[in-house]
Amino acid sequence: MKKILPLLSLLILVNFSMFSQKAPIRYGDIDMADMLMKSYPTDTSAAAAILCDYGYFRESNFQFTRNLRVKILKKEGYYWANAVFHTDPNTKLKGITCNLENGKIVQEKLRNESIFTEHLTGQRYQLRIAMPNVKVGSIIDLEFSENAMPGEWDFQDIVPVRYSELNIESSTRIRFKFTFYGLEHLTISTPNRWVAQDIPAFKGEPFMNSKENYLTKLQLDILEIVNYHQFATSWDNVFTDMLRLDDFGMAMDLSGYLSDLAKKIKSTGATGTEELKMAFDSIRQAMKWNQTESFYTSSPTLSTVYKKKTGNSADINLMLYQLLNKLDIEVVPVGLSTRSNGILPAISPSYRMLNYVIIQATINGTKYLLDASESYMPYYLLPFRALNHNGRTVVKTGSQLVDLSVPRANKKVTMYTLELAEDNALKGNINSVNSDYAALDLRKKYHSFNSLDEFLDDYKKEKVGLVIEDPKIENLDSLYKPVVENYKVEISGKVNSIGDELYLLPLLYDQVFENPFKSEDRKFPIDYGYRSDNTVITTMKIPTGYAVNTLPAKIVLRMPDNSATFLFEAVNNGTEVKITAKLSISKSLITTDQYLNLREFYDQLVKKESEPVIFKKV
Repeated sequence: MKKILPLLSLLILVNFSMFSQKAPIRYGDIDMADMLMKSYPTDTSAAAAILCDYGYFRESNFQFTRNLRVKILKKEGYYWANAVFHTDPNTKLKGITCNLENGKIVQEKLRNESIFTEHLTGQRYQLRIAMPNVKVGSIIDLEFSENAMPGEWDFQDIVPVRYSELNIESSTRIRFKFTFYGLEHLTISTPNRWVAQDIPAFKGEPFMNSKENYLTKLQLDILEIVNYHQFATSWDNVFTDMLRLDDFGMAMDLSGYLSDLAKKIKSTGATGTEELKMAFDSIRQAMKWNQTESFYTSSPTLSTVYKKKTGNSADINLMLYQLLNKLDIEVVPVGLSTRSNGILPAISPSYRMLNYVIIQATINGTKYLLDASESYMPYYLLPFRALNHNGRTVVKTGSQLVDLSVPRANKKVTMYTLELAEDNALKGNINSVNSDYAALDLRKKYHSFNSLDEFLDDYKKEKVGLVIEDPKIENLDSLYKPVVENYKVEISGKVNSIGDELYLLPLLYDQVFENPFKSEDRKFPIDYGYRSDNTVITTMKIPTGYAVNTLPAKIVLRMPDNSATFLFEAVNNGTEVKITAKLSISKSLITTDQYLNLREFYDQLVKKESEPVIFKKV
């Protein structure tokens, strides 16, 4: 549950209308029937179940209280013992673990030293717990109290929810905006009270964007404190507030520390995209990202962060903003929500949903989206976490939607050049050319290992029968060139001899063996994040004493909306066979109405790639 940050100086004096609703549970009062529960009645596969999640706001002390009760049903549900909650830094929490011992309920308290409050970024905090003595059959009972309104209430989880209720008292002084999301229906929905019962566990699907986009939940935003201030009534209001903050707008102003760097870049005489590239690479190389995603800077003065050479994503990208501004390049910050945080509403303003910032630069009418936080990223790509549909320009007036898709794709060409050796082993070469996102991913993966040998051990892990000699990887540190892999190889176990025939599945380690889309229907869009273009070419010398008996027929598959195409072609030129398989995904998002077509597309692809080349003795 995410929070609207407390506005104590403004809100503590607000006079809320009185109403009360009987709580469905009381902290520490555990039902024996729940203790005896062995499995959840409507979902016997569930590792845990939320028995009750109840939240209510009290007007007398501007306090929000939440009671959360969870039943642990399998070992896979132990993660609840170390759960993390997004909270206010002054949240008070008490908890107990309940176990059944000798027919009696025994309670063990959560110790204060097992509660950890962690500052994430800006005004975002999280609370981490370590519950005692959790085992299969335990019930975890928690009670949170804080002076903050809930920014979001989840009625659904990855485990089933028996009962969930939220109460927010109405006010004559504060206007709220309530937005409902998800596919499950609520039992009760009034302007101040929402109840859900028997909500099934949320089930993810392959190539799905964050579950945060599809969970059944309620989002809350403060629109206005009447006669005082408007908040989320428009994106312009949101960004006007943001630009006043010390850890965002004010931090963007003090850029003198970059003057020498700007002069150095100008002295080169570079212009246009070359100047942009130099500025981007200067910040990318000077700073190391600390893996913290943020809309806010870690300090109101970025010069101090620059000296440390490490910072969060906002530190680095707003430094880039400052440098480009000094170079007289038209530039504006773009606020967005990362993929894990959910899609930023296109027309419904929200402070809470902004958790990341990138930069938009304009040169000769062409716009470039920039994120300098990744060590191995060229300026024309965005990290996968930022490829989340739309962002917004962060300006005081006239904020515009920004399409976060990029023109580059995940592009890879793999070439096998092979001939048959003794014992039906294959000898030859594997050459791969990795471009754009494929190159970025390979660079990041390679540098996550301590040596080439460690990288190759991982590369071979699922490639049974592969032996590599004389490995060469080119352009690992040349970010604007493709990464080229060259391996001299021997492959065993891929050619089957049956009678006087040899059978080869020609795509070898790049064959698609199963359809990733198995279910009969689909609830959520297929979201790849970026386009892809994957080509595999196998060239094999016809073995001495054999002739080609069977080659797979050519096939071209195409989705009705052209979102995906597949070409498979096999050619015999007399001395060798050449098989080409090319899969192109031209749309990063495929809607559910195309799901059955995509499922059938992959069925045919898998079937075609499973057809062997057959050689027969002559």
